[in-house]
Amino acid sequence: MRRLHLAAAAVLVAAIVGAGLVAATTATTASAAKLPVTTAREVNLTKLRHCASSMNGTTPVIKAESAGASTVTVNALPAACTGLPMTINLHNSTGAVIAQGSTASTTTSQTVSVGVYTAATVANAVATINGWVFPTAWTGSVAATTGCAGLDASGNLTSTPCTLTIGTVTTWKSGNYWYSQFQFTAQTAAPLWRVTFNFADTAKFQGFTPTVVTSSQNVALAAGYTCSQLPVFTGVEANPSWGSANGDLTITNDPAASSIANALCR
Repeated sequence: MRRLHLAAAAVLVAAIVGAGLVAATTATTASAAKLPVTTAREVNLTKLRHCASSMNGTTPVIKAESAGASTVTVNALPAACTGLPMTINLHNSTGAVIAQGSTASTTTSQTVSVGVYTAATVANAVATINGWVFPTAWTGSVAATTGCAGLDASGNLTSTPCTLTIGTVTTWKSGNYWYSQFQFTAQTAAPLWRVTFNFADTAKFQGFTPTVVTSSQNVALAAGYTCSQLPVFTGVEANPSWGSANGDLTITNDPAASSIANALCR
């Protein structure tokens, strides 16, 4: 009789243990189903190394072929940068990009097309190679600044200050051609004054390149200046005996105006 009780007790214990295992298994499965599933993060890196830390100690030289050209010549690129894509931006004095060009494969010295521009309006250039900006020196003509200077009686430059005041610039269009007319005052204590106007400066002028420049009073071409330098114009006081600080100019890109008698450039 005692053996029967022991056997029954064993069966009971086994049943309790089994139920516990089933309960534990059920609880574990149910809890796992509620756990959030998170995938591993994917990281993508793109790294382009610069081809030279300091251009091998040499600054690339950017220069215009000629005024009004559509190309620049890029020199002094280190050999490590050859074969890489390059972009050239030309900037004016306000920092705006006025011409841009690119090439898919560089050489140590090459010519890059950037579109038509006027060298006199370029203040600096920036070369970007394989996405990296490198120090760049612009060796073309420096953008001319509108202003005036004092000259001695022989026409030599002095350190005497000069203040240029430009009156209202009247601009109009006749057919397909532009005209601008204005008066100015070049105030200086020096015997003579010299004035420079950059007609490509859109902050002051229409921005067209004139082919004809006329004056009805007191302006002559400066020594050494040639009209091929337009849109930059440099003039001097034509009549020192007047003792006048005043002058006037009319500019146009109309070829018919070249017949005007008082044309300084035609």
